[in-house]
Amino acid sequence: MTALLRALVPRACLCALLCAVLLAATPGFSSEHAVRTDTALSGAVAETASGRGLAPRPVDFVVLVDESGSLSTEDVRREKEAASLLALGEVSDNSRAAVVGFGSSAPGGAGPVDVVCGLTELNGTGRDTVDGCTDRLAKRTKAQGQGTDFPAAIASAVDLLNSAHGDRPKLVFLLTDGKLDVSDDVAYGPDAGSRKRASERALTEELASARRNGVQLWPLGFGKSLDQAQLKRIAAGGFQGGCADSSTTPAFASVSSAEDVNQALLLAFGRARCARVGQMVTETVDGNADLEVTIPPIATDGSISVVKQDPRSVRVTYFDPKGHEVRLGAAAGTSFQLSGQSGRVESLRIRDPLPGTWRVHVETTRGSQRVSAVALWQGVLRTALVLDPPSPRPGQRVVARMRLMTRAGTVLGAKDLSGVRASFRMSGDGIGNDVIVGARDDGRGGDRTSGDGEFTARMAVPADASGKLRVYGSMSSPGVVGDRRPYSTSVQQGAPSLKASIVLGSRAAHPGQSITGSVQVTNTGSAARTLHLTAVDVPFATHFVLTPQRVRVAAGAQTSLTFTMAFGEHAPTGLVPGRIRVRDDAGAVVTESFLGVKLTTPPPWWERYAWPIGVGVAALAFLVFLVVVRRRDRSRQLETAGLTLVLNQDGAEVSRLRAPPGRSREFSFAVISSRGSSSQLVNADSGPRHRVRRLLDGRIEVRRPEGRPLYIPRNGSVPLGGGLALSFTDTRGVQPGPKPRRAPGTAGRRPQERRAGRGRDSTTGRSAGSGRRTAPSQARVDPSADQSYDDAF
Repeated sequence: MTALLRALVPRACLCALLCAVLLAATPGFSSEHAVRTDTALSGAVAETASGRGLAPRPVDFVVLVDESGSLSTEDVRREKEAASLLALGEVSDNSRAAVVGFGSSAPGGAGPVDVVCGLTELNGTGRDTVDGCTDRLAKRTKAQGQGTDFPAAIASAVDLLNSAHGDRPKLVFLLTDGKLDVSDDVAYGPDAGSRKRASERALTEELASARRNGVQLWPLGFGKSLDQAQLKRIAAGGFQGGCADSSTTPAFASVSSAEDVNQALLLAFGRARCARVGQMVTETVDGNADLEVTIPPIATDGSISVVKQDPRSVRVTYFDPKGHEVRLGAAAGTSFQLSGQSGRVESLRIRDPLPGTWRVHVETTRGSQRVSAVALWQGVLRTALVLDPPSPRPGQRVVARMRLMTRAGTVLGAKDLSGVRASFRMSGDGIGNDVIVGARDDGRGGDRTSGDGEFTARMAVPADASGKLRVYGSMSSPGVVGDRRPYSTSVQQGAPSLKASIVLGSRAAHPGQSITGSVQVTNTGSAARTLHLTAVDVPFATHFVLTPQRVRVAAGAQTSLTFTMAFGEHAPTGLVPGRIRVRDDAGAVVTESFLGVKLTTPPPWWERYAWPIGVGVAALAFLVFLVVVRRRDRSRQLETAGLTLVLNQDGAEVSRLRAPPGRSREFSFAVISSRGSSSQLVNADSGPRHRVRRLLDGRIEVRRPEGRPLYIPRNGSVPLGGGLALSFTDTRGVQPGPKPRRAPGTAGRRPQERRAGRGRDSTTGRSAGSGRRTAPSQARVDPSADQSYDDAF
């Protein structure tokens, strides 16, 4: 066993070190199938497309604020806050807003409406202007007309919206605590009955006008005196178009008190302008507090609005999801603009916000203050489409695929797109009615992977299609709108001579790595063809390089062409947008495919080299095991257990002494003799004594009291003087040769064998193990024991 261990230990150590060093030194070694590249590949840099042109569609809206006599001062204050919330929280700087107060006409008094703020563009200064206008809203006195003239208010809003040109959505938000009441307005008739009938006819006419002019009406009632049937009629009477999501049809909403107007009006506003509104968070703050609002990854534009009880006593600071304090302007791809800091409502508008939880830190200086915070956001998404085959024949079935991404190029996954419904629409030359087909992301019907954020649909090209062909992707979801970029191609006649498909290997990599793919090509034509590979819509920040950019396909060949996609060391993580496109010499698209590559943060070195480190650790553990086994084996080899010392006198055995049991590597003995008896071996723990140890070569070493060593080989003996000789037997090894004869006069008598006992040391006359001295004349002196020995041996 010792020899085997001596051979294995150095070899195991060397193998372990070589294995670990070689594997750790392998470039790009990781658990991924990608190959690491430390230098940029030469070749064609990707074509890129910017999403900077994507922005929330602007809207024009009017806020109609009830100023009738039934309102309390607190009700009016809440209405002012609600109007400011819409103006300041609107996500587009190009939108326009107006604020109109209304009541009823009174003899000699003002008219039924009061345009406190005309249609104003909501740029930086315009927002503050509209916010300031709301201060002019006030509860009407009887002389001013305290009724509720809905027809006059709606007519005023429609006129304001029609004064602005363009095809923007036109929205009216009506705040009221009651019902149509013009009982004191002589303009509607001489008595209450005629006035009621006339006002109803006027309302019907104004609702029809709103419908004709494309004006949506969103009434919001608060309090206990509402005529809900009438307000629902108003909502249904205006224009019913809206966002692609059917839930955005104008509807009546009501709340129990003016305290809930802000949240309710924001929700209606969000639905009307195709945005989403989070839950309003309200706290009573005495000192400081943090209010949290959430903006999801799908949002491209948003605002965080804060309503303050006393603006002079409240200071607000904003922190992004990474914990950084917001600084106005642009930073790290996100831009900020703040309005209304000195008013009751302030709003932080955010372009390309970081997704996650935003913190609104509030500090108060004058006692307890009631503060609310709410987020409004919209996702303006780009659609990326591919068609297979890219140039279909009339009547051919094609597979359309669509991915959605943010303005910044972030490709959205299934989790971000929860609730989104997608579809495709095909139009073109010769096609009478557009072909509309719903898309799916469930792994069926041509969809490759369920829940990967890629929407798929199978469509049949109409048999009468000819010339140009356009395919649009659309989506519907609350708070999400998409662009209208079509996939433009041409219908071809006859079967193509060149067919191709793109196959990607691994779809996962780290920044700085490259992955490979292949183009499976069949050229049935009689001439060789050249294919051009390009990357489309890949963000520049990825430093994407595609090689090669040109390949040659022989006539009649069916082959597989390999290409490499490399990503820069500092490429952002996430799903990489863009497509790989293959064109022929004429520029026609032969095939294309989404990249679908997800870049992830490189793991730390201990994870990246986990396998070689594991091998090294295992080898080291095995090495330690071998060393421990060897040391234990060596230690056991040197244990004295199993040894028996044999003392011979004049060639005859006179005494035996067995080593004490246990794992001791040394034991001591003395040779004593007394008058009339043979010399004996006895254990000795002190005084002049001999010390015995094993040697690895099978011998034993006996150190005499004066320190001189004696080496006794197996089957051998050494003289001690005076006719005495010492040998040994070993139950763990080969026993000595023939049994020695007994001394004369000891026939029939068993030799004295001792493991422990008492006798007299032949050199001192002292009884072994005791302090009593015997007479010198009664002891035989061992000539080899002349001094004591007590070193560390």
